Amino acid sequence: MNPVIVDLGCGDRKIRHSVGVDCVHLSGVDKVHDLNVFPYPFDDDSVDRVVMNNIIEHLDDTIAVLGEVYRMLRPGGVCHIEVVYWNHKYTWSDPQHKHAFTELSWEFFTGKRKQYYTSYAFELLSFEWQYDYHLKNIPKFIKRFLGKFLCNVIAGMVVDLKKPYTEEGKKMEENMTCEYCMESETMHLNPKSDRMLCKSHRVDVTRNQRRCKDFRRRI
Repeated sequence: MNPVIVDLGCGDRKIRHSVGVDCVHLSGVDKVHDLNVFPYPFDDDSVDRVVMNNIIEHLDDTIAVLGEVYRMLRPGGVCHIEVVYWNHKYTWSDPQHKHAFTELSWEFFTGKRKQYYTSYAFELLSFEWQYDYHLKNIPKFIKRFLGKFLCNVIAGMVVDLKKPYTEEGKKMEENMTCEYCMESETMHLNPKSDRMLCKSHRVDVTRNQRRCKDFRRRI
């Protein structure tokens, strides 16, 4: 069975094999819906992956938005987020941006901070820095160091948040088999081929000239 992928705020650049959602009827948009209005037009536990590429900073209530994503995702489902970094010029140059994010922002959604206002907690599956393209020839460790003190070095973050499995779901995941080597371990979906692969055989993919990790998929 093919995974159900929802691209929230897709604009006219919806990812392949996904259901595109946006407030404007553009090419590729399958459902026209204002993402500041809840609930979203999806049932509970009905989606395998939610993609939010440079959209979360545009929305009014981050806590409510991620709560709605948590509701939509099946246990083991993943929310993939790309967002501009707080001290990069692109954060403050766009008058439509309503929020800024740092690497600590995700602690409020993964149970690392006291949860006074949220009733859900994701697992942080992966985290990756994106750097300004003007610095592409500088080694990453130097850019990471400079990013602690200077603006416009770190351009953004790529974050994968996973909705935790139930105990039964964890056992199901352990019994999955890689389509390449037929060894049982935690599986990943290769988005390019839509095949289930183990960690050893998964690949990085390129989208809009950015590298990002494979999405994790539940059985």
